[in-house]
Amino acid sequence: MNLLRLPRRWNPRVYCIRGGHSFFRKNDEYAHGGLSLHECLVPTLLVEQPVSQQAAGRIVESKWINLTCKVQTTDVPNGYLMDIRTNYRKPETSIVLSANKRVNNNQITLMVSEDAEGQAVNLVLMDEKGTILTKSTTTVGG
Repeated sequence: MNLLRLPRRWNPRVYCIRGGHSFFRKNDEYAHGGLSLHECLVPTLLVEQPVSQQAAGRIVESKWINLTCKVQTTDVPNGYLMDIRTNYRKPETSIVLSANKRVNNNQITLMVSEDAEGQAVNLVLMDEKGTILTKSTTTVGG
């Protein structure tokens, strides 16, 4: 089979071989048409686990007394976790000082540091594995 070899403009020792592709024509150079939009954009995907439908627990009320937050829940099994975070998705943004974050009899009391006063935060209710079930926004000390 005798294939037509066409030299590249940028290096005459590199050839394109014509093998049935209609965009290679004798005495014509192949040129890319420039960048297209789909070659320039890099998509960013955020994948989250959906809220668990197994537990019907929810946060009913939160009451601040100085830097202590008393939270009342409903339909939450003992041992579920409650946290106060500046970003509900990131555990490292927790501002809770106490080590015990387990709900007992649909109640929990959490203490935060005084530098968090007046800050908007999220009360985050999780199952024992740390899966977020629900969240509620509040202001520290408010």
